[in-house]
Amino acid sequence: MKKIKNLLCIALCLLMLISLLPLCAAAQEEEKIMIGVGFVTMPYQQLYSEPSSQSQTLAVTNENDCVVVIEQISDSWYLVNHNLQEGYMYADALDIRTEVHAELGKGRINSDIVYMRTGPGTEYSIFISGYQDREFTIIGMFNGWYKVLGKKQTHSVYSTCYVRSDLMDLAEIPYQNEASENTPAYFYLGQEIGEIDYKEQDQVAMAAPGSYYVPISGGYLLAQAQNYLGVPYVFGGYSPEGFDCSGLVYYILEKTGYPVPRTAADQYNMGYAVSRDQLAAGDLVFFENTYTSGVSHVGIYAGGGKFIHAPNDGGSVCYGSLSGYWADHYCGARRIG
Repeated sequence: MKKIKNLLCIALCLLMLISLLPLCAAAQEEEKIMIGVGFVTMPYQQLYSEPSSQSQTLAVTNENDCVVVIEQISDSWYLVNHNLQEGYMYADALDIRTEVHAELGKGRINSDIVYMRTGPGTEYSIFISGYQDREFTIIGMFNGWYKVLGKKQTHSVYSTCYVRSDLMDLAEIPYQNEASENTPAYFYLGQEIGEIDYKEQDQVAMAAPGSYYVPISGGYLLAQAQNYLGVPYVFGGYSPEGFDCSGLVYYILEKTGYPVPRTAADQYNMGYAVSRDQLAAGDLVFFENTYTSGVSHVGIYAGGGKFIHAPNDGGSVCYGSLSGYWADHYCGARRIG
């Protein structure tokens, strides 16, 4: 009887391990980081459906076409993205580079929030945040990170920054490819061909967690919020032309380099919790079940039971009171810094 129980336990463990294998494979698939960029070195090279010349031909490439190299399959084959189509190409037909400038077209963020950094790695400081479906122009690939053009709202020109390649989907055909409707302005075959009209961002490493943003005090946040009193409410707005509630918080914090998400519900996870009787100027105050269920509104505490916010009643950024309606919907506060 004991032997039977042991066998049953072993069988159960094996079944559990087998059931986890697809999940592991899926996790590996989701985290695939690109190898680099490849330039086609010969004319009329085929893109195959499988790593075999006997498989279906998906497309025929042109000499000097640019591909993104996804994975090395063997010494002879690479999985690539050519003109937004994945397929397999002979290794001998590609000049593959892991650090190269290439105008790959637009790339689209595929995660809720992505931190764009000053260099190609997590050891570099955060430059700006990118959000789901936002597009950036890709101008290179460096050790698995796309080099893109991004701009802070407070800057007048675009600057370079980097995003890990598995967090961005290609959305355009590379500009140097014959099938593209665009013409490269800066680079061709990895070489500079035009005048640079963007700023090369300094690659600043993070000395310690949190060291990449300006120290934030509650007084600073409140003073910044007061600067925008009277700015009109605009749904989805996050600039001095118009704010919604979380857009006001986002704009103020983003200027400091602090990694701030865009919605009130996500901002509720920033900083650390503060009880209502310990509220201080500059704390973020949150409200639930206002225009929608859950955490749905945020403001900046001003002291004396008042807070600054952008209410969605068609008005403008103004003071509110932690009494009446807002007291009934109050759900907590967070302190930044």
